[in-house]
Amino acid sequence: MKLYNFAFVFLAFVFLMGCTQPIVVSDQDKDVNTLMVEGVAEFDTAPDEAIISFAIETQNKDAKVAQTENKEKANEVMHALWLAGISKDKIESTHYNMHKLTEWEHDKRVDKGYRVTNTITVTLEDLDKVGKVIDVVVDAGVNRVNNVDFALSDTKKAEVKAEALRLAAENAKSKAEALALGSGVTLGKIKSIQEVMFDYYPMRGYGEKTISASMDMDEGAYMPPTPISPEQVHIQVKVKVVYTI
Repeated sequence: MKLYNFAFVFLAFVFLMGCTQPIVVSDQDKDVNTLMVEGVAEFDTAPDEAIISFAIETQNKDAKVAQTENKEKANEVMHALWLAGISKDKIESTHYNMHKLTEWEHDKRVDKGYRVTNTITVTLEDLDKVGKVIDVVVDAGVNRVNNVDFALSDTKKAEVKAEALRLAAENAKSKAEALALGSGVTLGKIKSIQEVMFDYYPMRGYGEKTISASMDMDEGAYMPPTPISPEQVHIQVKVKVVYTI
């Protein structure tokens, strides 16, 4: 019995010795000194897209009447946009709401009927049409223009982001080289690089109608469109780069 146990232990020892290989630790697994820098790029670029937000509001004592009036005006606005050459895929209903109106009168709440609000946005690629579209929808029944946002289309956003990342990486490299030189160390290869943040700030534009006082509207005078001037869009990007030293 003891001889059998000894033989079993001996064979197990031989098996383990035969399967065990030396562990090799590569240089990549060893601790290395690193230098981390943050690269930043900021610049302005021209927008290529305008988003106009406006609303149709109707109010009536009867909820159904308020809703019907709003629907009729909305159809007129949609038809006017179609006549102005705006395709359906550029028009979006973003908010629809009906709520009951009440006011305090003589220490009691008085019923004032119902208000229906239909908010619509139009996206334009031709920024020169912004003022014209505002005039078209107001003439068709829109009674509230919320705002005009100037932004970047998906295509231009991708192009601008690629350029911003390149500039940020160059900025990070310049910082790393300066830090390495000032510290008396040799800058090695990039160990890792990461996009930290990309953002842009659409600018908001406003305008007002202008009519020349010297023109008589009864004589078919020309009314210029609402003047809307797009501003630049601010781009900001940050990257984090880790170098070996």
